[in-house]
Amino acid sequence: MSNKIRNAMRLALDAELMEYQNIDRKIAVRQMELSIKNIFDLDSYMIEKIGSDKESDLVLYNLGIRKQTIARLFMTFDKEEREIADHRWNKGRQWAEIEEIMHMSEPTLRRRKNKMLDRYAKLKGLI
Repeated sequence: MSNKIRNAMRLALDAELMEYQNIDRKIAVRQMELSIKNIFDLDSYMIEKIGSDKESDLVLYNLGIRKQTIARLFMTFDKEEREIADHRWNKGRQWAEIEEIMHMSEPTLRRRKNKMLDRYAKLKGLI
């Protein structure tokens, strides 16, 4: 994989991990959307529809898989990586802010970040 492609992949994975702080909310919203859809679905029997959409909904399924994958990723982190992840993907801080907070140089933090993102890509089966 070329360096340019790998960097683009890392940017996409970083953006995906930034959404982690809202994943529970997204799951709840999707479940609510499906519940409302079932209530107002007049074309078929409502009793049959309740529950079935939640079990077969691809958006809900994919959000659940993403949440599990990220949780597994976080379990692989050492103490310092957990702190970096918390600042970036739970609190939404910029990388420059994390450098200052953790007293790290830019190259050191970049190496740690790339290592963490590559581990996530591996868990997702991208590399």
